[in-house]
Amino acid sequence: MSEIAHTIPKANKHHKCGCCCGAINVGEKYVRSFEVFEGHPATFKSHIKCRDLFSYFVSEWYEDGMAESDYLYEVDRVFAEHSNDSSADLSLKIDYLHKTYCGV
Repeated sequence: MSEIAHTIPKANKHHKCGCCCGAINVGEKYVRSFEVFEGHPATFKSHIKCRDLFSYFVSEWYEDGMAESDYLYEVDRVFAEHSNDSSADLSLKIDYLHKTYCGV
């Protein structure tokens, strides 16, 4: 995966996060990136926190890119290493890991 460019616009309509599949709501800032993966251009939209965490995971374990299912697996796996709270929902896990690994 090779990012060509990215912007951080404010959503004028609802979008789906390409990392966690959650909603990007109207008025929410998000990352919109133009990328080329295996020769195919694509626009990728994601929550800012998800994109930061995605980038961290790729830099640590996935040099050639990461599928949505890999992202969700890593969120669950890494969160389980830090917490015994098996009832935490996905957004709480992402918030916790973003603070822990992305320095925010």
